[in-house]
Formats: sequence, structure tokens, C-alpha cells
Amino acid sequence: MDDEPLTDVLPTGTGTNVRNLIVVNIIVGILTCSTKIYEPVLGQYVYHRVADDVFGNDSRIKNYSVLAPCFQNTSNPGYVMVETVQERSSTVLWHFSLLGGLIASVVNIGLGAYSDIVGRKFIFISCIIGQLVRNAIASLIIWFHLSIDYFYVVPCVDGMFGGSWGLMLLAYAYIADNTPPQQARSFGILFLECVNALAEAAASTAAGYFIIRSGFFYPSLLACCLTVFGICIVAICLTDTVVNNTNYSRCSYIFNVYLLFVKERDRRQRVLLWVGLAAFFFSVISTSSEINVDLLFVMNQPFCWSPFQNGIYDTVSTVVRRTVGTGVVKGLQKCISDEVLGVLGSVFVIIGDVMFGLATSGWMLYLAFPGVGLIGFLVSPMARGIMSKLVPPQRHGAVFASLAVVESFSSALGAVTFNNIYKTSVSVWGGAVYAAMAASHFIALWFFLAFRLVNKEQYST
Repeated sequence: MDDEPLTDVLPTGTGTNVRNLIVVNIIVGILTCSTKIYEPVLGQYVYHRVADDVFGNDSRIKNYSVLAPCFQNTSNPGYVMVETVQERSSTVLWHFSLLGGLIASVVNIGLGAYSDIVGRKFIFISCIIGQLVRNAIASLIIWFHLSIDYFYVVPCVDGMFGGSWGLMLLAYAYIADNTPPQQARSFGILFLECVNALAEAAASTAAGYFIIRSGFFYPSLLACCLTVFGICIVAICLTDTVVNNTNYSRCSYIFNVYLLFVKERDRRQRVLLWVGLAAFFFSVISTSSEINVDLLFVMNQPFCWSPFQNGIYDTVSTVVRRTVGTGVVKGLQKCISDEVLGVLGSVFVIIGDVMFGLATSGWMLYLAFPGVGLIGFLVSPMARGIMSKLVPPQRHGAVFASLAVVESFSSALGAVTFNNIYKTSVSVWGGAVYAAMAASHFIALWFFLAFRLVNKEQYST
């Protein structure tokens, strides 16, 4: 099977195809804005609806048009009611994350590998259509004020089309198609994540302001419009980097992910792939599921942040880390390897998580991230970069499919784990969940070190 031709990658030479990279970064930026408007709308709308149920006709909620009240005085009867809102909201939100993550884990097994034969563009459009359907259903639920139980349909639909993980795996594979297997690829993936994060920041700020000004429906409708725009950009501007010119069975491509880790290449490379996958898993299990926990954490006492304050924090934290931090990483790449950068990033994100959990005021949150955790974001792009360099171009889709499967599964598992930790500990110490997140990054640090040791032959030649 390994001797038969698979797919032809368009001849981009040994250099970097800048035009294709610009296009894919624009697409990712647009679609990320859509998703990052949808996510806070979903989380805060659920929180508001749960608060309506808990407080009922209580006069203390009448002046809060989009959120529940926040009580810092623990002797106030409303304080206990807010803790109930926090616990119920946490449960509902991790249910949504679990559903979407598990379904996407199955779908993404074949998504990336199949794009190796039918092309990235077709799968891109399919995934974006799923995102459009997701946003449209959420908008209808909000507009008609339906029961929040109908939201269970939303993550199911999202997961059936691969979710945001599927979109990003295609973007990473496209980056790999258009860059040489050197540190330029790792930086290309890092830069894509920077664009992704900056779009997140802009969308978070806009969503927070938009929610306060107009409620939940119009931000959700805006997410739909951005998705339609993304489909148009992909259809018109994206050049496919994979051309199918063989009669090889398409169904067999689903097994490429399995073959990559079990049969193909030599034993040492398979071990490196497994170690890299483990480092990636423990790096993203907390970060891929932290949005709901972060939201509940800052909306509760002692912070009591509004949607706009949360959006401002996300913007400042993200912009500083992804601009200043990226410049620092680019300089470090000249003297240290990607694996060592992964270790360094893990150390800083561990310290940042601990400080975030211990924070008692807003400035302490800013000190943790973007302060101490300035380069903590580079852990996952370094893992993606080192794994993509281990495989040939015709396996880019397969390796990024494996990463997307792990990321979507870790999002589901992390949502269950960390939301329940938060739910259990919120009445005692809400920041305990961040200590657990730091522990997962500590495990990832050791896998990065193991990768360096197993791959030491590369640096001795």
C-alpha cells in the first residue's frame, strides 16, 4: 500500500508560497471572528437564562438585562443563588462541549486524511457550511426565546461538520503544503495561531460591547453573516494544493491516520509521533476547554466583570501575547529548537495558570496573562510544527487530522473535567481549577523533553 501513489501536492517549490499563506490567514481570521462571537453569546445567554430560572421574579435581577447580579457579600442571600447559577451554567456548558467534541473526534478522523485526496478547498467549504448551520440554529433559538435544551442540537450539528477543530486542521495542513519542513513551517503555524488569536480578541471585544448594547440575537446574526462571507472567500480566492489524479480507493484514506502511527515509517519516527501527540494532548486539554471556565470565573466575585470588561481583557491579553510574544519566539527560534521552545512555553503557562487562580483583583489577572504567560501560547503550535516535519507532504492531512481528533476529544474531556472541578470548588476556591490546568501543562513539559531526547540524533548530525 505504501508503494502506491497517493496524491500530488501542487509544486510550490522548496520555498514558501506567500500568496496562499495570506489567503488562508484571511479566511481563518474571518471564521474565527464568527466563532468567537458565537461562543460568548452562547455562554452568556445560557448564564442569563439559568439566572432567570433561579432568581425568577426576584427584584435583584430586574436591573440586569443580559447577566445575573453578582454579590460579593457572602452573607447576602443572593450570594448563594449566584453560586447555584454558576454550578448549573457550568453543567449545561460542559454538556454542550462534550457533545460537540465527541462527535467532532469521530468526524475529524477522516476529514484531514480525506482532504489529502479530494482537496482542501472542498472540505473547507463543507466545514464552513456546518458552522453556518450552527450559527443559524443558535440565532433562531435566541430570537424565539426557546428552551435552552434546544441548544443541544447546536454542538451536534457543529461536531458533524468537524467543528472549529476541523477548520483549523485544514488550515494547518494548508500551511504545511505551502512551507518547507523547517522552522519556517513552525513559524507559519505560529503566525496562523497569532492571526487566529487576534481575530478572537477583536471578536470578543465586539461581542461584549454588542451584547450590552443590543442583547444576544444580533451578535448571533452577525456571526452568520461572517460565515457566509468566509464561504465566498474560500470559493473565490483559495487555491487548492492537492489534486486527485489517481484511481486509488478513497475509503482507504480514512485508515491513513491509523497507518501513520502504527505501520508507516520507521519505529523511531512512530515513537516521535506518539510522544509529540501526547505533548499536544496535555497542552490543549485545558486551553481548548478553558473559555467556559474563564467566563464563569471572571463573572463571579470578587471580579463581577461585565461582558465588555471580559472582552477588553481578552483583547489586551491576546494582542500582547500574540504580538510581543511572537516577536520573542521568532528571536528564540534562531538559537533553540522547537522542542525546547515547547518546554519553555510550558514553564511560563504553568506559572501563569497558578497566578491566575490565585488572583483576587483584575490587575492580577493581567499580570498572569499576558504578563508572566507571555509566550505560553506557543506550546501547541510547536507541537504541531514538530509533528508535521516528521511526515511527507501526502500525509499532511493525516497528521493534522490526528491532531484535530486529539484536540476535539481533549476539548470534550477537558470540559467535563475542568468544569466539574470548578463546579465542585467554586464555593471554596474558584481558582482551584487553574491549578489542575497547570498540572496538565507540567505533564506536557515532560513529553516535550522526551521528544528532544528521542530525537537527539537530529542534533548530533
